[in-house]
Amino acid sequence: DPILDSSSSSSARTLGSSEHTDWGTFTIVWQDHIGGLQTYCPKHDRYNNVTPPESRTSKVSLFVHVGDFLCIAKGFDRNGFNFIWPSPKHRVLSPISNPRFSLVYFAYPEPQFTLAQATEALLSSSQDSKKTKVSCDNYCQQQISLQQLSLLCDQSASATSATGAWDILQDMYHRPFASHVIPNKWSQVQRSSNPP
Repeated sequence: DPILDSSSSSSARTLGSSEHTDWGTFTIVWQDHIGGLQTYCPKHDRYNNVTPPESRTSKVSLFVHVGDFLCIAKGFDRNGFNFIWPSPKHRVLSPISNPRFSLVYFAYPEPQFTLAQATEALLSSSQDSKKTKVSCDNYCQQQISLQQLSLLCDQSASATSATGAWDILQDMYHRPFASHVIPNKWSQVQRSSNPP
């Protein structure tokens, strides 16, 4: 079903990538002048367009956002869990009539590095036990929960598991992230080109 892009009432678009958060440490996105990348704002309960570069310009615009791994690792402190660097939920709306181009770079930790190691490294590198809040309003921090992170959800087509986000996090916390957790996540989202 076509979706009307909120930036233009006449731009019919289709869902190019469903809503999700990215699993890694951070993601860098370049998109052409057609645009289509949208981030979700929990405060206003709506998606907002990430402004694409103007057409026929030599300027390059990159969109960088935190992934689930870094969000979780940075979220632990000595007093519990708090989202300091949230992993934004986002999606892509692709135009029906024009091709859209983008280039995405997903950054992951070294293959054997674990969430436990990242959390400890971030805690020990902190100047004090208090965390510094960075460009994220308090409302957004409070509205994000572990269940909203794609990394902590079963994304398989036959997702029937009642396993909660906290249980999934505990299971993966000491496992090598890039060599174990990420391949398992990719196996969840792979879709067969041949319907059953």
